[in-house]
Amino acid sequence: MWLWARSILAVVVAGALLTGCDDDAGKSVVALVGQRPITKRALQGWMAVVAPEHAVPDPPRYSACVARQNNVEFQSLPELARQECDQHFRAIKQQALSELISAAWLVEEARHDGLSISGEAIASAVASHRQALASIGANDEDVKLKVEAELAAAQLRRWLQAHRPTITRSEAARYYRRHLKDFERPEWRNFYIAENFTLSQAHRFLEEVTRGRKHMAASALHESFPRSAIATVDRAHKTAMRAIFDAEAHVLSGPVKLNGSYAVFEVTRTTPRRVRPFAQVAASLEAQLAQAGLERFQTRFLTIVRQRWTTNTSCQPGYVVQKCREYRGTHATEETPGLD
Repeated sequence: MWLWARSILAVVVAGALLTGCDDDAGKSVVALVGQRPITKRALQGWMAVVAPEHAVPDPPRYSACVARQNNVEFQSLPELARQECDQHFRAIKQQALSELISAAWLVEEARHDGLSISGEAIASAVASHRQALASIGANDEDVKLKVEAELAAAQLRRWLQAHRPTITRSEAARYYRRHLKDFERPEWRNFYIAENFTLSQAHRFLEEVTRGRKHMAASALHESFPRSAIATVDRAHKTAMRAIFDAEAHVLSGPVKLNGSYAVFEVTRTTPRRVRPFAQVAASLEAQLAQAGLERFQTRFLTIVRQRWTTNTSCQPGYVVQKCREYRGTHATEETPGLD
């Protein structure tokens, strides 16, 4: 599965299809993925599907495209409009060919892995697109490869699910022990805090609350924080936070320096640190690890697919995109055929 070795016969067929010296059908092939040709006709059809408003610029003179450009931009110079049309045409061609090659990769990968797609399923799926195709002047052949790729992707998804890594209870327990902090609830403190005092004001406030002339609940904010938050706050708040977690509950405390002034506080409730036992999290943890394993497995699989089929994708001059083995340009980040 790691490398796909083509037979001598396949090499001969590929050469005939791509060179097309004596064969009109061969001359129409612009790319070959494994044993699957992508024809110029198929590319033109898919360009019409993906083009904005399904309007493909008309090379080489781009007369219709230039006319459309002038309708939109009255000041456009004809030569500038033609350049824009040419750039637009090349971008649509590159997008369409790249998408068709990705589709062929999926189809060929399914075949390579022994997964079959029935002709009836392809015909039924194509028929479901027929009305939409007619509205843009396209036909069944224009979407056949893409439809076949969708069916191949469904087969490959099922194959990946069947071969995904399994997670045992002991593996989940080992992960739990190594990541115990992920399953703990840190110590929390609820408290009243009255702020923005000078030192003398803070002492006076403490005295008034102590004598019952003022009430913390009416004069202060009610807050709550976990002990872990101490590490994240700035220096101006850190001293006060530490004092709050060192204080006894239900005892008026302070003054403590806070953000350039002074504050008085009272802890109203403490919630001790608690670690969720493994028995409570085992099932969800196994599912989480299994999903993560499947995603890694799928990523590795798609990397193999990309490497295998880039090596086995031949493109004619003028039709070379990044997915072709003949490509020598800068490799930009692009999507690998999706299975999601």
